[in-house]
Amino acid sequence: MILLSLGRYVLFGMVAALALGAGGALAPPGRAAGQPQPTLVLSPSSGPCDATVDVVGTGFQPGAYIPIDLGAPHSNVTMARLALATPGPDGEFNVQVAFGSLGCEAAARDAELDYPGEPADLVIFAGYDPTRLFVMAQAAYHYTTTTPSVARVLPPAGDGSGVQRGSGVGAVIAGLAGVGAVLLAAGLSAAALAARMRRQRC
Repeated sequence: MILLSLGRYVLFGMVAALALGAGGALAPPGRAAGQPQPTLVLSPSSGPCDATVDVVGTGFQPGAYIPIDLGAPHSNVTMARLALATPGPDGEFNVQVAFGSLGCEAAARDAELDYPGEPADLVIFAGYDPTRLFVMAQAAYHYTTTTPSVARVLPPAGDGSGVQRGSGVGAVIAGLAGVGAVLLAAGLSAAALAARMRRQRC
């Protein structure tokens, strides 16, 4: 009788150990069993496609290396690695990433695909595992343009190269005035040359 009861306890212990082991094996990479679900927050969460944003992560395994990637539009793969974050003892991290021209390329591709009813978003992946196409957490950045912002296109002020040439009636008048000045200078030079030649003949 005692042996039967003892065997029951041993069997219960084995089942419990197996259950705990399975739970640990099912925990996503970079996250221990029982740890809070990782989350991402972007600041700002919307703006131009070439913006610079802060990526704040919580609930990650302290000390782990968490890749921050830009997701390809309407896909579960990434376009490029933006940063590498290392959560602190509290499982949190804060990194700054710049989308640059890559963000505008992704936005333009997203607009070309034109999935009806879907928002115009760039997706940020944290903890992307390419072997299993697994993502620990993700967040969406709502882009408002598909081309680089004006501030990034124009050169720095002060060198004169950013000044655009005029257009319209004013530009035509200015152009004609420039041509007239050139013709006037050429005419005066020709007249002076003719006068000199006449003096030499005399």
